[in-house]
Formats: sequence, C-alpha cells, structure tokens
Amino acid sequence: MTVGLIVATLKATSGIPKDDVQNSFAFEAASMAIIIAAGGPIQAVERFYNTVTTTGNRLTEFISGAVERVDPALVWDVYDITAHLDGSPHGSPVSSGSIGLAATGIATSLPAEVACVLTTRRSNYTTALVEQPDMDAPPDFKVDRPRQRVSGRVFLGPLNTLAITNGAGNEGRASNGLITTALAAGLRMQTEAEATLATWVQWSRKNADVGRIDAIQVDDALDVIRKRGHDPLSRTTQAV
Repeated sequence: MTVGLIVATLKATSGIPKDDVQNSFAFEAASMAIIIAAGGPIQAVERFYNTVTTTGNRLTEFISGAVERVDPALVWDVYDITAHLDGSPHGSPVSSGSIGLAATGIATSLPAEVACVLTTRRSNYTTALVEQPDMDAPPDFKVDRPRQRVSGRVFLGPLNTLAITNGAGNEGRASNGLITTALAAGLRMQTEAEATLATWVQWSRKNADVGRIDAIQVDDALDVIRKRGHDPLSRTTQAV
C-alpha cells in the first residue's frame, strides 16, 4: 500500500508566510495514482473546508477573514511518505495545486492563535494503554503512552466569532455550529475518500505506521496555538 500526506495551507491575507496555517491529512491507497487522481482524496480535502455539510454550513464560515478567499487561498501539496513513516525526510511534493475558499461567515475575527481541535482515533484507541511504564528504565525516563500513538489532532483555525458561544459560567466555548460542522466535514471526507478506494488514516511516527480513522471528536474547549499568534503592531505605555 501507498501512503500520501496532503498538507493544506491556508494563506494569510497579510501575505506573511509565517501567518499561514497548515493542516495535514494522511491517506492510504493501493497506489499514489489513486491519491492524486481527480475526484480523489485531494478533492475530499478541498471539500472538507469548502462545501456545505449536512448541518447546512461550510467549515470556511467559521474561518477568520484573515485567511484569503481568492485562489490561491488554499494551497495543497502531496508527499509520498510510504517509505518515511518514521518521520524521516520525505522529499519534494509529488503533486501540488490550489483553490479559492468560500466566504467567511462574519467579519469579526478571534485572535489567530485560537483553534478548534478535531481529534482522530483508530479503532484500537479504547484498548490501547494510556501509559506503559518500562520496569528497566531509569526513574527520570519519560513514560511511554501507547494511546497517543493511535490518536491524532487537526487544529482548525484561525477562527471568527461564529466559532464561540458562552458556556454555563459565561466562559467562551466552541459553538455547536462549529462542532457539528467540523464533525460532518470529517465524516464526509472519509466517506468520499473511501468511495475512490483511498482511506483517511492516522499516522504515527513513533510506531512508523498508519491506521484507519474510524472515530473523530471535537471538544467544546477551544485550544491555543501560540506560534500562530501575530506580532504586536504597537504598544501603549502608561507611566505610574
């Protein structure tokens, strides 16, 4: 089997490369030709962001206006990682392209570092050990966590204010619209990929393997990716 890594880059309106956001999706198929074929996994990734789901919403409606909408708003690169499942360098893309993105749902953006986490899980997630101590390891040795190897995360963002709602204690939570739309988009991506004889898989560099994603999850707690934060444009000082 062949494993292809599709890296989707959301281009920032600032034009500054470090403001761009990337999400990665791994797919397994009998050949690379299936992965890069028209109507295959690449299109499934594009539709993950850009197409109306069963909730009546697009994921792009929750994506900040700080992301470009005109092609090339989403740039994708496909890498053949079949012989590099241990995370070793996998070379240049075997295919690349770009598309535009549908409009944002509201003009007000959240800070760039705020993200919604889509968690991916293999079928053996619930049976995998949370921790597996090594009896022969020194006291300060890092504990092995097998369950983490069969679970992945996709950090969706940057987001706008449609992505948040007030929780029970008036704390900011991921909105139900974002949660249900992200889950519907992930389900459709797997369904569309498998219709073309490819499979969305979770890649474990530690195990140097992949496994079919058979469950996805979104928490109502938003996350913060500090490296996505923007540099300050000004500072205000008050003498005291």
